[in-house]
Amino acid sequence: MFKFPKGVYVDIRIENLFETSIQKTLGRLEEFKERRYSGAFIRLFDGKRWYYSSTTDIENIQKEIDELHKISSPNDEINEHPISIKNSEKTLKELLNGKKGILVFIASSGDFSPDGKFGIPVQLGFLYDGEKLIGRVPEFKLNSDIYSMFSKDFIGVGKDSITQLDKNFGVVINMKIMK
Repeated sequence: MFKFPKGVYVDIRIENLFETSIQKTLGRLEEFKERRYSGAFIRLFDGKRWYYSSTTDIENIQKEIDELHKISSPNDEINEHPISIKNSEKTLKELLNGKKGILVFIASSGDFSPDGKFGIPVQLGFLYDGEKLIGRVPEFKLNSDIYSMFSKDFIGVGKDSITQLDKNFGVVINMKIMK
């Protein structure tokens, strides 16, 4: 279990990584090696700046967190005003206002740049009318920026859950789609 320092936000992503080496000589495959290992990407935010670290030494993630904390400027008031997005009084269908949207099911490795730009590849998305899935869409990238996402491009959070299994509320935001 990790001990998160006060005055900062910490985000940790652990992934399985793979390395493959293929050596080909005169059209013949001579060597094939695959190495599997785990790696971690750690981000720490002090309210003004992001600090990053990555490691393949999973046992020492806490050390990485502590080192990032040492070079940051912790802000004891960082948790005083947490951001939360409240559900609207409208359903997803009402928020979409007769338009179709894309319901993102699987997206990973996205990030914000220091100037607020956002990008994320979407591996699994479906065309959605606010009530039902219409069909799967090809993989794509979503781009925006933090300022637009939560101002002019923010439509709302539906009061109805996307699934019947749990309370999963959809956030409707206009974003740029790229191949």
